[in-house]
Amino acid sequence: GTGDSEVLHGVLHLEDVLTPDLDPASPVVGLVRDAVVLPEAMSLPDALAALVESDDRLACVIDEYGGVSGILTAEDLAEEIIGELTDEHDEKV
Repeated sequence: GTGDSEVLHGVLHLEDVLTPDLDPASPVVGLVRDAVVLPEAMSLPDALAALVESDDRLACVIDEYGGVSGILTAEDLAEEIIGELTDEHDEKV
């Protein structure tokens, strides 16, 4: 690696890693997909539109200097816009 932790190379989807016919010796780099990248100053409706247009459910958020500041999921956006959502993966309290 380059040692540069601020370089975004893409995202790795679990469904690609768990493919039954995947050779276990396959390098990770061959499975990396391009990431949807959004500026952290983008409005929620614009971020949602960008995710819908990309047909992805996850985006990497970058700051004004190009550094990765976090990830944003379609579920995160929906919860911010319409309120808390629960699904089978959420722990009941």
